[in-house]
Amino acid sequence: MPNASTFVWGNNDPNIGHPQGSATRDGAQLTRIIIPRDFGLHGRISASPLATFTSPARAARGLLFAQTPQELERRLDAYASTQGLPAHEVRDAFFEGLEPSPERPEGLLFATQQHPRELITGVQPTRTGWRASVRRTADEFQEVLVLPSTQYRSGDPQFIVPGHSTSTDYGFNMDNHVSALDVRLSALEWALYLDQERGLPGTQNITRLSKGQLPKRFAPFFTLYENGADGQADITATDILFQHYAENKNLKDIDFSLLTDMSLLTPEAQDQFGRGLFFRPIRQQEKALNGPLSVQEKELVRAIRSAYNQMQYAFENSNELPHPTHQFTPLGYAMEFLGTPWQSMGMRYELHKSTVANTTFTLVRGEDLLPVIVRRDFGSSDVELGDARDPMPRIHPEDRRQPYEDIDPQTRRKCRTQVQHLLADTSRIRVAKPLVEALWKRLDLRAQTEAFRTVYARQGKPLPRAYEKLGLLTV
Repeated sequence: MPNASTFVWGNNDPNIGHPQGSATRDGAQLTRIIIPRDFGLHGRISASPLATFTSPARAARGLLFAQTPQELERRLDAYASTQGLPAHEVRDAFFEGLEPSPERPEGLLFATQQHPRELITGVQPTRTGWRASVRRTADEFQEVLVLPSTQYRSGDPQFIVPGHSTSTDYGFNMDNHVSALDVRLSALEWALYLDQERGLPGTQNITRLSKGQLPKRFAPFFTLYENGADGQADITATDILFQHYAENKNLKDIDFSLLTDMSLLTPEAQDQFGRGLFFRPIRQQEKALNGPLSVQEKELVRAIRSAYNQMQYAFENSNELPHPTHQFTPLGYAMEFLGTPWQSMGMRYELHKSTVANTTFTLVRGEDLLPVIVRRDFGSSDVELGDARDPMPRIHPEDRRQPYEDIDPQTRRKCRTQVQHLLADTSRIRVAKPLVEALWKRLDLRAQTEAFRTVYARQGKPLPRAYEKLGLLTV
């Protein structure tokens, strides 16, 4: 695996990572099911202290800001032609979906703007990048700052990434060391790119910057622009916008569907992938069960939560172990079982053990999925461009008893994957019995437990209960 510092994504959620954790939110029972907000490219690829997050849907929305009304209509007409639909129906459906709403405030902007310069104003080169004011509402602008990415090799194209003074749109409990390339930052990115590509005089540019003030060699992350109308990349971008605005599809679902393989990444982004860029989910709040629950239902939720908390506590506090080769480093959130009904988000850890190289563990809890640990043993460092969806979409993770070959959705590297089960047979466990107690009985930990206990005994200390389960993880 690449250096762990590339992956570290701080966990600011106070509800997990502790053997007790928070059990309720506003009276509702918490489930330890982490709800993904989006899925996209993540990387620390600039001099900024912030890591970058961007996705195809975010980039496509930013492209709207760099379009005149006439260009947008040509784009929609070309899309209608490729879909075999009447142009007026596509236009009507799109602009109806773009009507202003709390979820889509940008709709108000396109009702009155005649040129992108009305939305992106005051663009200035700074010592480190470019600053601009991008319209937020009809009467309000938001100041944004973007930077060029660090070049991996001299002469390589660079990307535009958020600067340190930008605000993020992550929502719930996001790491404040990560910034999303949201719609306004993406708008400035596209304005700089289009001005560079078109080679017009500064007075005709969206940014009004001269050639010497623009990026020298700048590449976008995703292939979403060709000629602005009917190129294949343009059709892809319009399809994203149409799905979101006309068909009311969630940005997260669009991004998940587009990033099952690497085809949408530009050649420059593919070249950088694995060096500084990786796929990552970003999270929102933990799922809670609202409404009245029976005593048995509450006991079951508590038992599952207890098992999850104990496992996460062991991972998060592995530095207390006296043997440093059994310690874990948190790598950030990861998606598992991609493209299946059990697609879930969990926290991933890297095992530091001299005899086990390139091994990670993801603690996962999902819909219709009790807590499991997904172990991945990586071989080659080569990035796979093909489909990273789960190879067994019809087999429930709890029924997977043998290791299998897979492509990791985050790193896109081949690996040997094994689902490690915390329970032998959940149907035989009484609802009111904590699943964490069943965990101790499920795992054959005698050898590992005795080894740890011996080391602690030499120091005159008892073995912490949280480590009773580490035998499975350190094989």
